[in-house]
Amino acid sequence: MATATITIKRGPIEVKCPRTELVEVVETADGISFTFKGNLQLYYTQQFMQDVTKKLIRQASDNFPDKNIIFNLDNPKVPAIIDAT
Repeated sequence: MATATITIKRGPIEVKCPRTELVEVVETADGISFTFKGNLQLYYTQQFMQDVTKKLIRQASDNFPDKNIIFNLDNPKVPAIIDAT
């Protein structure tokens, strides 16, 4: 079985790493924060990001530890895609 990955997309930028490197996803007042092993933090600020979008991202992170996840920060309606293959 291949190692699960996460991908975070925003515009032309794409960050991809093994799923095991992601420690937590936290909803913030002005966006969302991704914390990785080694104290690396990716903090995305979007003051108009809706709470439901933040919650969908966090729940995808919390509930699918062995699946490939794509976080598309450009799409507030479908911000997290679970690749079950």
